[in-house]
Amino acid sequence: MRIQVAPAKRLGVKTTIFNAPLELNSIANGNKEEVEFSFCAAGVYDPRSKYRYTVNLSRNELEALAVVNANAEQFGDR
Repeated sequence: MRIQVAPAKRLGVKTTIFNAPLELNSIANGNKEEVEFSFCAAGVYDPRSKYRYTVNLSRNELEALAVVNANAEQFGDR
């Protein structure tokens, strides 16, 4: 998984703050309706600082990602 950040209000350089496989032990079933995963990555302003980022995806969001992935494979976008 790669996570990049860039300025939101102007054009700017993207900075990669995380680039590693998502580990299975970082994924939790928050409840029946969502999946939670977390990872440690650099901060936006100080790459020496580390922060724990947590992402919660609903069932609908996971399904949307699966559809996009299936379409990409179908049309050779991968």
